[in-house]
Amino acid sequence: MTDITFDLSGIVVNLRVGALVQSEGNVLICRIPSEEWWYVPGGRIAVGEPSIDAISRELSEEFEGEWAIGSLVASSENFFTLDSRRCQEICFYYAVEWLSDPKALTPLSHEEFKWVAMGDIGKYTIKPDFIQSLLTAGHKTMQHIIHQDAEQGAQLDAFGAS
Repeated sequence: MTDITFDLSGIVVNLRVGALVQSEGNVLICRIPSEEWWYVPGGRIAVGEPSIDAISRELSEEFEGEWAIGSLVASSENFFTLDSRRCQEICFYYAVEWLSDPKALTPLSHEEFKWVAMGDIGKYTIKPDFIQSLLTAGHKTMQHIIHQDAEQGAQLDAFGAS
């Protein structure tokens, strides 16, 4: 499978999915151990793959356990810089209910996973910045979010995008 990611005019473009995994008042976050910031589980969508299939595949690649994928709760256009590379990412976020014992989560990837109480989510740096409010707001209506990191906004304005 080929992931939908490419370089276009010096900007890395990614199409990805994210899982808002919840269990017993906790939410699942992850990070690469060398990073200070966290994010929600997920990954890139492959060519020809529907986003709902991509979220299921990504979760099964990242950890063992049982879950139920719910509705699409948000989509985003996220503009940021990572490792000195400008990025434009389009992401689909799905609500996911964890069905197994939360302590039974067995990681299968290089990432570090952590269950965090909803009331403690503000103690963590989670990227993109809007994820924290998305997690705590509930999933009553579908949202579309356009987000630019502060330093990225000035760069985009120079290209006529905002």
